Amino acid sequence: MSKKDKGKRRKLVSLCVLSMVFFMLFSPVPSFIPPTEAAFSSVMITNVKPAELHPGATSEVVLTVKNNGGRDARDIRLALEGTEIVSPVGPKVIQMNTLNSWCEKEVEIRVHVKEEAPNGVYSIPIICSWNEYYFDPIKGYITKPKGPIELGAYFNVVGKGVINIGDVTSDPMDIRPGDENVEIRAFIENSGEAAAKDIEAILICNASFKPSWSGTDRSYIGRLNSGEKSEAIFHIDVADNVEA
Repeated sequence: MSKKDKGKRRKLVSLCVLSMVFFMLFSPVPSFIPPTEAAFSSVMITNVKPAELHPGATSEVVLTVKNNGGRDARDIRLALEGTEIVSPVGPKVIQMNTLNSWCEKEVEIRVHVKEEAPNGVYSIPIICSWNEYYFDPIKGYITKPKGPIELGAYFNVVGKGVINIGDVTSDPMDIRPGDENVEIRAFIENSGEAAAKDIEAILICNASFKPSWSGTDRSYIGRLNSGEKSEAIFHIDVADNVEA
């Protein structure tokens, strides 16, 4: 082969290699990657209304259940579990036929809060299972069991203490002008839904009465749970000019 033919051959090979490199660099490459959440179904609770409950009350509650994924969910089963403080009333299992991808539905439940429940945030555990339903280009329609997983409905339990004064007694029972160191007993009761703390009873006297030798017009009680009562004890002196 002549030098001239060899030069032409090298030039042709170089052009072929360059063309291949150019083709590889500039050939269109698929750049779309489906989002990961589109590859599965995901059942969750996105809203609870009302979220505030009160001790001793039974309330209607609406749960928003959403399929936050790109595949359909079918035969959804929600099993409600109670706790010591908050528990479901009525049917404990909720069945939902279908939740299409990215869709949501509302379901109603009844919830009871224990009497005298302390203020705080409490939840009802919800065990969820379902069938994931989607189309595979090769296998066709596919149903795949999912779960069980634990969800939860969260509530803020808020109660108020209501303080009342009950029976008031004296010793002696018959009080006369000029009596001293008369004992006064007043029953203080919490008739509210929640515990009341740092309770202090204050004796308010007019000109006809004044605290006795102790000189105190206050009685510290402290804490009273719902339904509890305690005594506040005072001692007073009666003015001489009080009309009988």
